[in-house]
Amino acid sequence: MNLFQYKTYLHARVPRIYTPDGVKQVQVPWAREGSGFTLFFEALLLSLAQVTSVAQIHQLYDVSENRIWRVLEHYIEKEVDFQDFSEEPVTTLSIDEVAHKKRACLPDRLHGLRTSQGGPRCEASQRRTG
Repeated sequence: MNLFQYKTYLHARVPRIYTPDGVKQVQVPWAREGSGFTLFFEALLLSLAQVTSVAQIHQLYDVSENRIWRVLEHYIEKEVDFQDFSEEPVTTLSIDEVAHKKRACLPDRLHGLRTSQGGPRCEASQRRTG
């Protein structure tokens, strides 16, 4: 991690406990399990991702783009699962121009929605509907 133009490494010894299932690490209050980042740094990543690109965050903090995307995807999935669309179901989905040019395949759970781009569906959707 690169903070204020200096490489920064945070080391913490996380206690391990012996259980009948084997050795486990104790959940610490400052980090999400398996993340490798503090909760404060994850909050910073989420804030930065709203105003800049992942590539710029990577350059600024010298953290791989894959690790940044993993953090973002965790919180995006968590928020999507939290949303309740039963009152107002989603009927339209807009696809950005990059995804449209790449002919990105829509996930199965979004099947049946009308898209604003109206491009060709992926082969799996055509086989299933057609």
